Amino acid sequence: MKFENWGPTGKNTRSLEDMVTPYVPMMDENANAVASNDTNLKEPDPFYELAYREYGQDELAWVLSKTDRDSWVALMYGVPVLPDVEDPRRHSAYKPNVGITALRSQGESQAPEEQVQAYLKYGTHGGWHGQFDRTGLLALDRYGHKYFSTEMVWFGYGHPGYKECVQTSATHNMVVVDGLQQEAVPSEQLVFYAGDMMQVSVVETEARWRKIPTFNIEKFPPWDDAEYEDGFEPVLQRRMAIVTDDYVVLADYMSSSQNHQYDWLIHPVGFQDIGDVKRKGTQLDQLSTADDSPYKYFKNAQWYHISQGTLVEFKEGEMHLDVHTLWPKKAEALIADYPNGGRQRDMRNNPNRRTFGVRTNGEKASFLTVLEPYKGASAIEKIESTSPDKLIITLKDGRTQTVTISQMDGKRPVAQIAETKNGDEVRREQTN
Repeated sequence: MKFENWGPTGKNTRSLEDMVTPYVPMMDENANAVASNDTNLKEPDPFYELAYREYGQDELAWVLSKTDRDSWVALMYGVPVLPDVEDPRRHSAYKPNVGITALRSQGESQAPEEQVQAYLKYGTHGGWHGQFDRTGLLALDRYGHKYFSTEMVWFGYGHPGYKECVQTSATHNMVVVDGLQQEAVPSEQLVFYAGDMMQVSVVETEARWRKIPTFNIEKFPPWDDAEYEDGFEPVLQRRMAIVTDDYVVLADYMSSSQNHQYDWLIHPVGFQDIGDVKRKGTQLDQLSTADDSPYKYFKNAQWYHISQGTLVEFKEGEMHLDVHTLWPKKAEALIADYPNGGRQRDMRNNPNRRTFGVRTNGEKASFLTVLEPYKGASAIEKIESTSPDKLIITLKDGRTQTVTISQMDGKRPVAQIAETKNGDEVRREQTN
């Protein structure tokens, strides 16, 4: 556990204003703050009534406009009429002191609820309530639908599954090394770009990995902690996220001086189909039977061979999520039941949540993935890619977008997107 505050502080005091305004850029279109570490989606507190009376800021008025305003705080301190104000958090933003980035598509015709919103984590651990998920995709939202959250499984603090499963790297949308748990170390954002065509963030950590703590009722606290193995060198882990009006590109780069097993994991609800695969062996009751592995909580696991990438389709209600694995072309793929801690509550413990994974081995690894969240019909006609640093996406409206990624192993990775229609280039953007 790490209890230090990472990232810049700026000042050594906190005011009422500091307690309400910083959350706004990390809210969704309904003023719910994104979840991180041990928490779930949070509605605005009635305290915002007092804050707006004191400061009169438009962004606070917007927050209140998304609430029922029926608390005693609203009765005592609320202003009678709120002004009509624009959505203050339509654009991409990041908070380096807590290490969360919000990427939001900027299509001219997109209403706030139509925006593709992706959140990345790279910051402060959170102590006893921390999660081991730096570089993870915290959340993906569109049309008011929440695909993910930081606690998609919940057992309760007194249950073995809290530290053996809930907090672990494996239950988050990220790359996991050797089936172990990521070390919580200060991490950083290398690139942040907010353009018209694309929103880009590159986050990184360089951490060791160890076995999960295991439950031991004879001890207090009731856990047997594992040490890092002697000679285990830190692994460089980078994730580039590119958000466009229609899809999200995830480019992951892993590098070590030692050989490792790299598992790229994502955990959506409503598995429908996996394409272009060959079944490998029979279904496993558990992904792992080892007591010190978080994979023991993943049930009904089926491995596959993929030789040309794959498309995995998910559907929850009217909302779809297509996961295009473009790189590696050849790998092992996995579909399993995501861990479940009992009674379903909001995002927690959905019995239809599944895990899709892609496994490769070596000192280095690159993953290239496209996520398309949508309802109705997909906007994508086809995707072509022959390397982990370039993809060509043809959209059904006739546009073609070429995304190029470079220097993922350098000091400052670069992303570029170029759009053509009828053979003519329409627009182009590149990160600074």
